[in-house]
Amino acid sequence: MFGLFKKRPPKRPRLIEIQYRDLDEEPRDGGRPYVYTWALKEDPEVGGRVFVRGGNGESTPAVIVGLNASRPENYSWDELAPVFRFATSQELEAARNKARRRAEKALKDEQAWLNMARRAAGLPTTGRARKAPPEGYKDLPPVDGDAPPEKAHRHGNGWWRAFKAAERHGRPAEEVEAFASIARRWYQKRDAG
Repeated sequence: MFGLFKKRPPKRPRLIEIQYRDLDEEPRDGGRPYVYTWALKEDPEVGGRVFVRGGNGESTPAVIVGLNASRPENYSWDELAPVFRFATSQELEAARNKARRRAEKALKDEQAWLNMARRAAGLPTTGRARKAPPEGYKDLPPVDGDAPPEKAHRHGNGWWRAFKAAERHGRPAEEVEAFASIARRWYQKRDAG
């Protein structure tokens, strides 16, 4: 008779792991996941894009990285926040378009910087080259001259960066070799200093 009135423990929601990521960002390997509750009608999927309450209390985009999480130690069930909703197809498309525009701009900026390096190295160029480097790029070091070892090292690194970028983009062999040669000259001056 006593078994009929036994109090059952409350049903607990499913727990999933997420990483906070913009809708166009991939999860990081080894990135720290956060545990959230899942009460949506649709089943969660690893890689699904959702919105959760972030640390600032506002709706934050995230990606699902685990489906069978355990309640973290030192957290009560009431302290775990829910996933609000899946990202819509329109939000995902807008994020993809934004990422595409960002990638196109990054490529254009790197090509402009490489054209500046080409002109500085004395190689023929077509059209007008920029006078100032694009945002995120440093001024090109001098092609030649004298400098103390530390500065020669930095100059070599600047030209080595140009060499690696030219190589990565399949730029003309003369350009790739010119940038590598300038970097090596600076490294020789560093080592001789």
